[in-house]
Amino acid sequence: MKFSFTPIVLSLAIMQPVHADLISVGEQIMDDAQIVYRGLFPSNQTTQTFDPYRYRFYPSTGIYLGINQNDAGVYLLGGSFGDTPVYVDQTDKVSTLLKAQMSGGETSNNKSDICDTSNISDGFTYRREGNTTYISTDGQCIAIPENSNACETLPETDANQQPIETGIHVVGQTSILKFEITGLDVPGLDAIVQSQVNQKTCVIHSPRELANQTIHQDICFDMTSQLGNLPGATPPVTNRFEGTVSFVKVDDCFKTDAAIITNLVTKEAWANQNGNFVKVN
Repeated sequence: MKFSFTPIVLSLAIMQPVHADLISVGEQIMDDAQIVYRGLFPSNQTTQTFDPYRYRFYPSTGIYLGINQNDAGVYLLGGSFGDTPVYVDQTDKVSTLLKAQMSGGETSNNKSDICDTSNISDGFTYRREGNTTYISTDGQCIAIPENSNACETLPETDANQQPIETGIHVVGQTSILKFEITGLDVPGLDAIVQSQVNQKTCVIHSPRELANQTIHQDICFDMTSQLGNLPGATPPVTNRFEGTVSFVKVDDCFKTDAAIITNLVTKEAWANQNGNFVKVN
């Protein structure tokens, strides 16, 4: 039996892999956007379809991120972008831009691929080089902001904002390079700091983007308004901290020497007591 391809059949045969590629590229763009622009797309959402769009909706920001399957364009809708779809660019250009931002050296005051910076106050800067994220106050001692945690890593969540089971176990090890308070004598400070050196914690159901990453912080806070009136204080009172937290993917938190294990989904925690993990909540 002989088969002949009419022009229509031939065009469909050619279009099928192209359509499949666009779906794959679109999924990667939405995954990458969740990492690079965590403030806009703060959770891992399920892809939905509304012809001709494949899209994800982020309830906390009210934003839709979609790929138009007809024109291969990337669009935004809702939240700060309004009620009319906003064209960003073609998928190939957006993909290239996101990859560049994920891999190289851009400094920004309000974004990071592994830190949730949506509630971070002014004064912090973020820079990415390879697998290391650098967080600093650019050599300045800033007033202690309401949220002084410069890198809060959020669990991946479903459409109802509930943590999801990623199955990823990650050990984070803290190394303190410098910790100094000027303008105030604090007895016993060295002992307190040393107790935190090389402390390990392990997270069950860690966010995917956290595995095998390092966060380096060089931060200085001006604490004069809080501590400047204490006896013996010689303002300005400042606190500078420099250290790193390295995250390494492991097979099983319970087979590590971590001091604490936390399950982000169940909220359970265990403490290492002489080599045995004892549940604490």
